Amino acid sequence: MEPFKHIYSTKKIAAILNKTDRQIRNMCRAGSLNARQLDPDDPKSPWMVYYPPTAYKKGEHQDE
Repeated sequence: MEPFKHIYSTKKIAAILNKTDRQIRNMCRAGSLNARQLDPDDPKSPWMVYYPPTAYKKGEHQDE
């Protein structure tokens, strides 16, 4: 398995889920997405989101 497979930036996930970058960051903070900050001690550190292809098929985290 590739080490960074299915890991995306908040901008890419925002495009996939048709949400704003801010909404995705808030979802990351709330724990709605499987995400981690690159530097947990820095509040402005970028988020990286794990979003496997099975999530696309299930339609997870999408508004009806």
